[in-house]
Amino acid sequence: MRHLTLCSLTLLAALGGCHSNNVNPDTACDAAGCISLQKFSAGIDAQLNGKVAGYVSMIGPLPIVSTYGVARTSADPPAQSMDTTSRTNVASVSKVLTTIGALQSLARHNIALDSPIQPYLPLDWTRGMDVDAVTFHELLTHSSGFNAPVNVDYAGLQQLIATDINPTFKAGCQGLTHGCYNNLNFALFRVLLSYMEGFSDPGPATRASATDAFYIQTMRQNVFTPLGINTACKPVTGSNPKLSYHFPLVAGEHGNDWGDNTSICAGTGWSLSAYEIYRILLSLLGGTTLLTDAQKTQMNSLCLGWDCSVQPQTGFVGKNGILPFPGSPPTIGLWTFAGIFKGTVPVVVIINSNYPDPTFNITGLVGTAFNNAGVPHP
Repeated sequence: MRHLTLCSLTLLAALGGCHSNNVNPDTACDAAGCISLQKFSAGIDAQLNGKVAGYVSMIGPLPIVSTYGVARTSADPPAQSMDTTSRTNVASVSKVLTTIGALQSLARHNIALDSPIQPYLPLDWTRGMDVDAVTFHELLTHSSGFNAPVNVDYAGLQQLIATDINPTFKAGCQGLTHGCYNNLNFALFRVLLSYMEGFSDPGPATRASATDAFYIQTMRQNVFTPLGINTACKPVTGSNPKLSYHFPLVAGEHGNDWGDNTSICAGTGWSLSAYEIYRILLSLLGGTTLLTDAQKTQMNSLCLGWDCSVQPQTGFVGKNGILPFPGSPPTIGLWTFAGIFKGTVPVVVIINSNYPDPTFNITGLVGTAFNNAGVPHP
């Protein structure tokens, strides 16, 4: 395991400087108190070291980096130790990325957050009862009331829109921390962003692949390219991505790269490294490359894309992601987390295996480390 505080010329060029607003760069404070970033990182290490195949964490504006274990074993050459630069499917952390793209598009076209989504759905799709009243705000906070047991591909989305919304169920989803979590809320943006951005509808025969491609291109152009990131919703050929393994490691077992998610992307599926997620979080902390200050305030205060729309989060906003290995019973093979703590501290954690305790939750892991990192005000 390595602990590094990174402040190199590369980071200076990429991130715009190495600095801290605190007298002590290890300390971050807000009105509720202070934390030590070293203690925060060490708290994550204490819960993961020796208990997973591999993990990477990045904590703070001058990132404390901790890596442990393997990104790829000798069964999947080239064997690689865990690092910050190899990519993996970031699972539901993709929702934060889609939220950024959605807020950009809403602003570009002067669409209010509480506007209904119905003008940006295919005209030939059947609408179920109360679907026309669903708003962008509701999608981004899991409070739309969508509850149909359908897939997140194009056919599933079309079926979702044709299904009536139960008003009693929807009423129970309203309000911060009361949302009814559903990947379909974000998968819909593969279609919505296409129509919001005025794409040329080729008709139902090829619309599925056309909207998939348009969504990915829109996200590349407006979210990733401004930060110098070139990626997709699948592993890049020859890139040697992080793989996920069962733990304890099984000799000769091949890892899982999570495959091509192009047709189900938006709520999941983007392929990024820990360092790339970290750079996106930095952009949400400073500057206006991706969002204006007003948009960032709106995103954080209304819990748009963050899990505080469905669960209490005190002192931070964060998003977790999980993916189960193929097969039954489901065993989680990938855990991801991205968040901002005390308004200034970016945090990224990626784990590429199951965890021995079946009750494990990555947000709980990070939250425990955060709560145990308190220190007196300097």
